[in-house]
Amino acid sequence: MKFTKILIFTIFFTCTFLYNVNATAIGPISASYKEGGYTINHADEYVLKAKLVTPDSVTSLAIVDSQGNQKIFRKFSKAYIPTSEIILEENDSIVIIGNGEISLNFSK
Repeated sequence: MKFTKILIFTIFFTCTFLYNVNATAIGPISASYKEGGYTINHADEYVLKAKLVTPDSVTSLAIVDSQGNQKIFRKFSKAYIPTSEIILEENDSIVIIGNGEISLNFSK
């Protein structure tokens, strides 16, 4: 009885720690984002469309490249005016400033 428990315990831990797990990166998720900074860390390019979700608040969106150069700046004050398509590259940062929420729609 003791031998089978030790054998099962040994097999379990051997299988658990012997195999490597290869994690794959997933792309950014289209959702509503609040104030903060977000970084795109994938090699693929993404096309971004942004739209203000909260109609009674003023919110700004800035996109900065990996060298710190500002690529785009938009100030949203009306709810239903989406931006044109913005191309995001690897290591670009998205900065949202204000009390409102912005819907970011990512596609390839």
